Amino acid sequence: MGILDKLFKSKQLIKAEVVNENQELSDDDKLLNYATGHLMGGFDGMVQADILNETKLTTFKLYYNNGSTKFVTVENNSAKYNYYINFTNKKPS
Repeated sequence: MGILDKLFKSKQLIKAEVVNENQELSDDDKLLNYATGHLMGGFDGMVQADILNETKLTTFKLYYNNGSTKFVTVENNSAKYNYYINFTNKKPS
C-alpha cells in the first residue's frame, strides 16, 4: 500500500518563500508605459498601461509536503497573496 498511499495522498502547502516583489514604478516609467500603451492600442492601451502601473505583484516559491516546489506570481493583497503570505515569516503589510 506504500505506492498507493503516495499516489493518492494530497499534497499540502507547508512553506512559502517570497522570491520577488515588484517595486513602485518611477513617474518616468509610468509615463513611458502610458506612451507605449497609446502607441500600441490608443485609449484602450493607455487603460491597460494604467492597470499595469498600479498593479503590485509578488512571486512566491511554494514548498509541498511531498517534496515538490512551484513558483506562483500573484497580485498583492489578493486572496491568494494573503493565503501564501501566512506560510512565510513575513507579516502582511
